[in-house]
Amino acid sequence: MKTRKIFSRVLLYLLTILTFGLLIRAFFNYRMGNKLEEYIGDRQTEGVALSRKALMPECSEADNGANLWKAAEALFLREGVNVNTLRDTMDAFFYGKSLGSDVRKELEIMIANNPRVFQFMEEASEKPCFRYGDWSQNLYDMKIPDAVKMINAIRLLGIDAVFKAEKGHVHEAIDQIRWTKLLVKKTLDEPLLITGLIALANMKYLQTCFMRIINGRDLDSDTLRMNIQDLYPERWREKFVRGIHGERVFLLENALAVLEGNMDALGYNLGDRIFFWIMRPATKADVLWAQKMFDKVEAATLLPYYEIKESHKDITKDIESIPWSFRLSGGLFPNFTSAWLKEAIMEAFMGTGQIALACKIYKNQEGHFPENIAELVPGILEKEPLDPFTGDPFIYKLQEDGFIVYSVGSNEKDDDGRATYQVTKLVMEKDDDWPWRERTK
Repeated sequence: MKTRKIFSRVLLYLLTILTFGLLIRAFFNYRMGNKLEEYIGDRQTEGVALSRKALMPECSEADNGANLWKAAEALFLREGVNVNTLRDTMDAFFYGKSLGSDVRKELEIMIANNPRVFQFMEEASEKPCFRYGDWSQNLYDMKIPDAVKMINAIRLLGIDAVFKAEKGHVHEAIDQIRWTKLLVKKTLDEPLLITGLIALANMKYLQTCFMRIINGRDLDSDTLRMNIQDLYPERWREKFVRGIHGERVFLLENALAVLEGNMDALGYNLGDRIFFWIMRPATKADVLWAQKMFDKVEAATLLPYYEIKESHKDITKDIESIPWSFRLSGGLFPNFTSAWLKEAIMEAFMGTGQIALACKIYKNQEGHFPENIAELVPGILEKEPLDPFTGDPFIYKLQEDGFIVYSVGSNEKDDDGRATYQVTKLVMEKDDDWPWRERTK
């Protein structure tokens, strides 16, 4: 009898504790739910796209450049393309090396075997939009352009342009680089960070080939001015941030599915389902934290790298110290540090490119290169480009055979224009400069 009373009391205590716990859970679940709902409502009122449907660009089949790229993609590696040769050639271009006759012959054969691929890509660049994946699918289930094929097709197009310039078809070569850059920018319609990173790599390769074409050649000022217009980093950032916004939408849609009890998309087991039911208030706090963090990430991405280096550190620190209960953010929130670095490198290429082309215009007008960058403003450049790593002017030096202009890179040290181009860490110890060398014939 006594044992039964003890058991009844223990059971009563446990039920009381459980009831109390459920009431606390219900209270915080309601409170966090209101906060999350209020946040989403405010962002939508501000015009922020928070769903795939809202993010989807208007793009009819007739206007969709991705359909033409798919045709090129299907042909490219079947047409005798040596990926290793393309990679080694781009490495040689980065270091300003000449190509051996055997390599040139192999590259010319690849180019000759892919005219339809190039034709499809040029036609794709002329289309107003680019939508490769099926936007009715979960963002991470969407198919994206084949990264290997796209990178190597872009490399081969750039090399082909260099060869055309060497044969005297300079303006045709410049036009080819321009429309290829336009195609790369169109791929940023796909709202995924990975497509943005692929685009960064492709733009770097194209700018390297563009330097090879322009270097040492006399060109009319109109052509040079037209190409300066392609090198404004603000326009690039506005497109690049779209991929980051896609990551926001992906996390939000999956989080809302979990909160609604639909966990099949993320493959959660019974234990996960029980955890998320118990931790539902924490999950809502998790989602709210992630969305507010994306506000910071997107704002930072739209600013020059040097302006928000400290913000980068703070954001990275927050991401690395995500609370243990934030299971969704812990598993799905990307680390953008590497992406920011690569984007800054691309802006270094753009800045040195603007200055180099402006110097050539100055020479057309004055008969010699300027003594300093300030002489280019405002007559040729609207404003002086700044090194994305420091916010200081790019380093510019006249030389006997031309000039060199360069960014000091992630180590923020003047390595006299030496660059390895092999980025292996966030801050390189040495030889981290990003130069444009102009040598007169």
